[in-house]
Amino acid sequence: MYRLKSEPASYKTTTLDLLLRYDKAWGGEVQCTVNGERNSGTTFLAELLRKHGLTVFDGLCVYKLQLAWKHDFPGPELKLVGENVVNFFIVRKLENWLITTHNKPHHLGTFGKPFPNFLTEKQTLCTHWTEATSIKTNKQVNHYDENKTIFEIRYEKLKAYLRYFNENKNVVIVSLEYLQDENNCKHFLREISNKYGFEFSTIVGSVDKHVKTGEIGVKNVRYETKITQVEEAIINSHKDKELEKFVNTLTFVMK
Repeated sequence: MYRLKSEPASYKTTTLDLLLRYDKAWGGEVQCTVNGERNSGTTFLAELLRKHGLTVFDGLCVYKLQLAWKHDFPGPELKLVGENVVNFFIVRKLENWLITTHNKPHHLGTFGKPFPNFLTEKQTLCTHWTEATSIKTNKQVNHYDENKTIFEIRYEKLKAYLRYFNENKNVVIVSLEYLQDENNCKHFLREISNKYGFEFSTIVGSVDKHVKTGEIGVKNVRYETKITQVEEAIINSHKDKELEKFVNTLTFVMK
């Protein structure tokens, strides 16, 4: 995500105005957008596409004013940043995502809570002073997470991605786990190149270091959290089996 700190903005300035004003941040007309739930691989996917020469829009924050948030629900603004923009959504398998989000609960006020409580209790919002405010609502960017379980938060987003996919053209949904295999990643890049006319001089099937920690050769941060039988039962009782079947069997879909 691009953060601008050199010029103030007001709530009267529209998202589109600011996107157009700061298009230099992406090197010209945007070719791709990247969206996904927190801890699902949005930074990895954006860096992979940039590594192959594509201009990628994955959010814009001016001071503490969030103009566009890559973890937000998708809306028509995703088609405003480029004439033929391709919208990419990335998803992650449930247990991997739960463990990471428990340890890195971005914008959620549940850090340090025991894992079973994290799974079952309603979520609260992080109230740290650095939290950004959405230009669309004049509220914290993830205000809609409050008083929802972690499963409700996940499934509302997944349903929104699928709805956006069905209602728009030039949309891709891809699995993080699929992309983390080098051969799969190369195949994915060849397929999007063929379909959308992207010209890649060389296809590289990986990012050589973890995009958050900088560790070379590391795909996922390792956490001490281990899912017990009791916690597995809790997960099974709350998960949406149809949506999780989609995620578990997904490689990528595009239209």
